[in-house]
Amino acid sequence: MMKHEQIFSYINAKREEQGISKKDFTKMIGCTQRAFQYWERGDRRISLDTADKALKVLGVSAVIGAEKERK
Repeated sequence: MMKHEQIFSYINAKREEQGISKKDFTKMIGCTQRAFQYWERGDRRISLDTADKALKVLGVSAVIGAEKERK
């Protein structure tokens, strides 16, 4: 299971891999640059809704909750 910090780190790494600037990325996901700075420093947690938008913009996915084994 991913923690908030891990989710943001994953999103930020994918953003950098795709060469998207922080400024452009915040516009793409509909948040402020200040909010991005808070997440980056760990002052605040990225919401699941915003994380979902960010993952969709980047075209990637992540498992956020633990998956149950199916019998």
